[in-house]
Amino acid sequence: MTDYKKAMEIIKTLAIEPAVEKRPVEEASGYILAEDITAPLSMPRFDKSAMDGIALKADDLLEHSVFHVLADITAGSVFDGEITSASCVKIMTGAPVPSGYDTVIRREYLEGYEEGGKIKVIREEKKGSNIAFQGEDFHEGNILFEKDGRITPFKAGTLAAVGLKNISVYRRPKTLFFATGDEVYEPGEELPLSGIYNANASAVMAGLKEQGYPVAYGGIIADEAPALLEAFEKGEHEADVIVFSGGVSEGDLDLIPELIQKQGYTILYHKLNIKPGKPQLLAVKGKTWLMGLPGNPVSTTLSLYLFLLPLLKKISGHRNLFPRLRCGRLMQNGKQLKDRHHFIPVKVIQKDDLSFEMTPVPSNGSGDIHAAALADGYARIPHEGEVYKSKCTEFFFIHE
Repeated sequence: MTDYKKAMEIIKTLAIEPAVEKRPVEEASGYILAEDITAPLSMPRFDKSAMDGIALKADDLLEHSVFHVLADITAGSVFDGEITSASCVKIMTGAPVPSGYDTVIRREYLEGYEEGGKIKVIREEKKGSNIAFQGEDFHEGNILFEKDGRITPFKAGTLAAVGLKNISVYRRPKTLFFATGDEVYEPGEELPLSGIYNANASAVMAGLKEQGYPVAYGGIIADEAPALLEAFEKGEHEADVIVFSGGVSEGDLDLIPELIQKQGYTILYHKLNIKPGKPQLLAVKGKTWLMGLPGNPVSTTLSLYLFLLPLLKKISGHRNLFPRLRCGRLMQNGKQLKDRHHFIPVKVIQKDDLSFEMTPVPSNGSGDIHAAALADGYARIPHEGEVYKSKCTEFFFIHE
């Protein structure tokens, strides 16, 4: 049995060279850059007005308060006429400041602005006011964003602002998900007394789609070697990551561990010291990854956050793989298990001093997915081999 922290370390240190693809900038948020981004131009490209008002020479304000309007300059237009003493141009935000003018007086400090011909300055501003000067944001050739950084909406906007349409990012892996079990039926089907509905597919696929990872559904696979072998073959042709729920424990019908080894897979871990979620595995064959998750829906969905999403993030070039851990006070005593870390669903309250208090959600075990759905997060009570204080219990938010 592998310690769950060791399993996390295995995922963290996998020797994976992420695949690279080109994506449109507007579709790249959340992806990881596969290249340094160098500015193809300076920003701003020209001296531009940061206010609606008038552009003028600051020195003219020493002798004049009334200025003759030469033109109206809107964003997207250019004035290249001759500038005279005590002259100005009406100018809009974003418009180029004509060469020779060095100050913009905001509209609120003017009289006669609406009329046009002559405008009086009733409140002066210092030289250079309200102008965004060429290159003050960055210069052509500057590195805007470094390789391996995560693209955010602000970064996407910056990339578009310098005229970039497509950029190189690390490709997200394709996942093919299978449920297993002769007792499992799809929602909407008639359910026999001994049957259960397939919650795992909806939970896992919803989680992957929420995070932007492409996933397809392979259906429910019988606990039989021929059906499982066919699923392996399908996954190897259609996906980067094959995921099964169920079939990886030690029962008579848990066939996956033995079968995948016969098919050339190397098992990196099998069975973890956590509750819920002990029966699971990670294996690799060439560039195909296979993750076997527990069959019970709470165990499966918890493993989505602890192991499956981190694996997909690793393949996608992310550096921060695992849920962000915080420390909070568990308001009920958490019993330590002898040899397993116990993850329990909790409601979380943030106090005025920014500390957290957690209350366990009543649960009937790893089949009670409804209880998990009512939780804000999961707290970890370490096994007896680790020092534990309830006032500083590790937890992570499910939706963050």
